[in-house]
Amino acid sequence: MTAEHHEVHDNSNVNDKSISKADNENLLVEGIRRQMLEFTESINSKIEAFETELNNLTARSVPMFVLEGLEATVKELRTDKDNLLKENSELREKNLNYALITSDLYSKVKDLQHERDSLVTG
Repeated sequence: MTAEHHEVHDNSNVNDKSISKADNENLLVEGIRRQMLEFTESINSKIEAFETELNNLTARSVPMFVLEGLEATVKELRTDKDNLLKENSELREKNLNYALITSDLYSKVKDLQHERDSLVTG
């Protein structure tokens, strides 16, 4: 083997190693690119599924402003109920007082009628 042939053989070996190294790097980059594409497609698919589910939930659920309005109405009705219970209690007490007053007046009327009858017959 001549020196020139030996150098060509050595250069082709270096070129083979360079090509082999470049091929490996290209394969690695291509693999990473493919994985990133698959990951991106997977994420996009999941996002679309979440959007669909959110739209379905939104369509089935009551809008928030309606819920807030209902909560305010319930609070107002509870306040009204408490006020009515208090007023009812006060009215029961007044009714009891009027019943006692009426009973006392009825007794006084009876007493006055008896006194009148005794004066008329006496």
